[in-house]
Amino acid sequence: MKKKLSALITAVLTVSMIPLNVYAEENSVDDTKYTLTFTDFDGNTMETLEVSPDEKIDYSQIDTSSLHSHIDTYTEQDFYMWSSTPEYIDSDTIINALYKIATISVDSIPSTTEYYTKEGDVSLDGLSVSIILDVQTPVTDENGNYFVSSQTENITSSCYAEISSLEKLFADGNTASVNVFPPGDNKPIVTYEITFIDEPVVTKHTLTFTDFDGNIMQTMEVSPNEKIDYSQIDTSSLHTHPDIYTEQDFYMWSSTPEYIDSDTVINALYKKATISVDGVPNKTEYYTKNGNVSLDGLSVSIKTDTQTPVTDENGNYFVSSQTENITSSCYAEVSSLEELFADGKTAVVNVLPLGDDKPVVTYEITLFDELGDINNDGFVDTVDSAFVLRAYAEISAHGNMTLDENQVKICDVNRDGLVDTVDATTILIYYAQLSAGHTPVWEEIVPALA
Repeated sequence: MKKKLSALITAVLTVSMIPLNVYAEENSVDDTKYTLTFTDFDGNTMETLEVSPDEKIDYSQIDTSSLHSHIDTYTEQDFYMWSSTPEYIDSDTIINALYKIATISVDSIPSTTEYYTKEGDVSLDGLSVSIILDVQTPVTDENGNYFVSSQTENITSSCYAEISSLEKLFADGNTASVNVFPPGDNKPIVTYEITFIDEPVVTKHTLTFTDFDGNIMQTMEVSPNEKIDYSQIDTSSLHTHPDIYTEQDFYMWSSTPEYIDSDTVINALYKKATISVDGVPNKTEYYTKNGNVSLDGLSVSIKTDTQTPVTDENGNYFVSSQTENITSSCYAEVSSLEELFADGKTAVVNVLPLGDDKPVVTYEITLFDELGDINNDGFVDTVDSAFVLRAYAEISAHGNMTLDENQVKICDVNRDGLVDTVDATTILIYYAQLSAGHTPVWEEIVPALA
């Protein structure tokens, strides 16, 4: 019993002698704090926070209202975003405020400042207003400067005169100030003076219209407040045919102002269509009156040149061109071979483009219906084939030919320049088809004739 009690006392004394700093280490709390600094657009400190490593950052605590300012009448600056938004930090950190700046730019003011009536509303014609939005992004260049994204929007159509009625504006006299506002703002972006002229001295300006070559077509004397009626200008004289394949006509005016305030010249711009024949039909010899004339090989295109109001550095108008192949819409005025060869063995074929009565191609065709019929008895048969064989044998044996030019043309049915066994065989093929009750066609038997 005494031994057990002694062991228990020893164990208690051993536990009680554990150093106190061991308990302190096991139960200590990390009180490390890092400084989080927020700066304005210029890098000045706005606010600092002492943040523990495990403390989530609450960005809603940071008051950015002081960053909203009006740099001038037309420029508004405000907070856009932070350069970074970490949830936690593990070192002293600086976060910069990034801006967005909206700047209203007046590019031009209304052009009408004199009025000759108090009826109607003030004109804002000539006004041009845009808004430029510059936004800092978190992306930096090699020097640590933040990139700025810019975009511009024209807001002219949304601008309005504070008082638009001419009657109200001139209620107290013959001069008035017009305030022009952008949408959703109470500060005018343009203020200008207008004048009412009770008995105006009518100023006339000369409006000159010229043709394609700059020659004067017509002039008009126009008052500043007189709307120009372009329907008065007769452009029919501008419709011409410079040649049989080219048609030129009026397209548009170089400009069409509603009013003018100085002597003005307006030029006529043209549209021109030119038909180009790039290839003619390649078949000119026919061997029967059956069927229609072939236009294979024909190639016709139409090129359209159109002057535009845009000029180069020398004042010459740019010309827009496009080309379209119109071969498929071209046709022979008379297509039937029977009609074409009604009066003989030569005929003229006129090829017309669709919707036109002037031929783009005129060429001659011939009828050679004696092909293969060397004895001229009206039949192509074995007699003709035998004749060709005899002629070939004579040429082979003696090296010369007793056939005249026309006989050669009849015998050389494949048009290779020779009278030989190929021609004799071809005549027999023609005769065989005829004997079988068919209607042989030379072009089908000899494709080279097609």
